[in-house]
Amino acid sequence: MASSLSKMLEILDLFDEEHPTRTAEEISAILQLSASTAYRYIRELCAAGLLGRLTGGSRSWWIDTPATPR
Repeated sequence: MASSLSKMLEILDLFDEEHPTRTAEEISAILQLSASTAYRYIRELCAAGLLGRLTGGSRSWWIDTPATPR
């Protein structure tokens, strides 16, 4: 069984130039996680300042680092 940390790192690895944003549904499907587990990991990554939620009612997240243009 993969650790929570390794799964959260896998989530971060899903973001790239072709996919600068991801929805929880995409993350859940790609990593074969339940929706509740995907949201829990996303919340933890947001709390750590590693993911940010897009504004305007979007249900998408992006890598939130000082070097990321907003």
